[in-house]
Amino acid sequence: MWKTFSMGKPSPRNEFVYNIDDFEPSPGAAIRVGDYKLITGNPDILYPIRTTNQSDGWFNYGDPLTNGFPGPPTSIPAENVTYLFNIRDDPEERNNIADLYPEIVQALRTRLDEYREGLVPPIDDTPDLAGLPSNFDGVWSPGWRNVSKFGILSK
Repeated sequence: MWKTFSMGKPSPRNEFVYNIDDFEPSPGAAIRVGDYKLITGNPDILYPIRTTNQSDGWFNYGDPLTNGFPGPPTSIPAENVTYLFNIRDDPEERNNIADLYPEIVQALRTRLDEYREGLVPPIDDTPDLAGLPSNFDGVWSPGWRNVSKFGILSK
């Protein structure tokens, strides 16, 4: 990747795994291969903040929070969703094209399954509350800003 960053050369990467999380309450996964991004499972269970900050029906990272961290969802999120986006043509991921390209969906699901075969259980799966949206202007974060050893933000 160094040549990409330092010299503006094309990236040698053609695919990127965003997440594979097969555990309740929000099993799901996401992968990008080329121009296509597949999201499966139920991402809205753990990330309901998307529904509180909306511009034209979509969350924009610059939007102010409407009422802080959301309460219980007003509707039950769909289970086992399948989203496919062409992120070159649709970088805001507004148009789910999964029904139009079932062969691409299947190819990306197969690729996710190949990655699943090599998964190793986490050593420490303790939730780190330092990354909560309330600590970062309404956006999820890894929580690396002045985090003490107990996962509490220090000022």
